[in-house]
Parts: sequence; structure tokens; C-alpha cells
Amino acid sequence: MTNLEALQASLMYPVEEAKLKKALFDRDLDHLDDYIKSNKRLVDLAMADTLVIMINTPQIQEGGFQMALTDKSNLMKVASAIYLKYGEMDPFANTPFVSGISPW
Repeated sequence: MTNLEALQASLMYPVEEAKLKKALFDRDLDHLDDYIKSNKRLVDLAMADTLVIMINTPQIQEGGFQMALTDKSNLMKVASAIYLKYGEMDPFANTPFVSGISPW
């Protein structure tokens, strides 16, 4: 099994192969290399990256498949859990920020 096949097997939804290859490349993995246990972390993070792309897509339609808003909230939870599991920054975390400062 290659890294690409492992990533495809991890996803519940159809995703363009080019997007999966890019997610693996961005995590320094070759899509043609054999999937080995030491790559699990990076393949999981590539999966989370792919989920973020899917969540940020305005409308997901591929063939007869269409994704609802509730599916996106579930994907967000899964991606967040993966990022937290590996100590990565969660793009969906509610981080506090200063919007203004009182002069008094």
C-alpha cells in the first residue's frame, strides 16, 4: 500500500487525487512510497489538512455526492482531534485576541 492509498483509505469522502498528493507532498511524503508505520503521523496530518480543504470549500459536489453543513462540522471535529493528538496548531481553535484597548 502506498502513502496515497493509505490516505484515500482514511477518508470517508471522495477527494480529487491531486489534492491528496499535494497534502502528502506538503507533509514531506511521496505519494508513491510504501506506507509504513512511521509515516502514520504524517499521513494522519495530511488527512486533517485535506479535511480542512473540504471544510473551506463553499459547496462540495462530486458526481452524485454532495456534502451537507452538518458533515462539515463533523469533519471539523475530526480534523481538530488529529491536530491536537499530534501537538499541531488547530486552525479551528477559538483563540482569544485583543480587539481594542481601553485608554483608562
